[in-house]
Amino acid sequence: MCYAGYLFKRDALARLVAMGVAIPGSGKEVVCPVNPLIRGLTDGVTQVGALLEIHSVSKHKFETVDRRQRGLFEHEEQAQLLMRYGFFSEAFKVYRDWETDRKSTRLNSSHSAKSRMPSSA
Repeated sequence: MCYAGYLFKRDALARLVAMGVAIPGSGKEVVCPVNPLIRGLTDGVTQVGALLEIHSVSKHKFETVDRRQRGLFEHEEQAQLLMRYGFFSEAFKVYRDWETDRKSTRLNSSHSAKSRMPSSA
């Protein structure tokens, strides 16, 4: 499943680059300056400088995201770490349902604003 998730993530990133949303090759490692053991990898950066995070999830989790209109709790801690130590003020999260290939996006600015990408994207 990990390899399939990577393929979904790579496909979603390619689509976002083609749409002009993401900057190609902009993924980077983020390291905490106080404790270098705390680190993470971003999936990329949007054209407006927001953190880009792409998650491939099950149909059940995707429906939870769609119903609640916000990202999953298990991804919030990771996004907060990347935003804090990567100096991002916003996070653009893309969720892909790997079972049915549906897409949903969430733009989180302090977890208040949200946005949706058309399913044709």
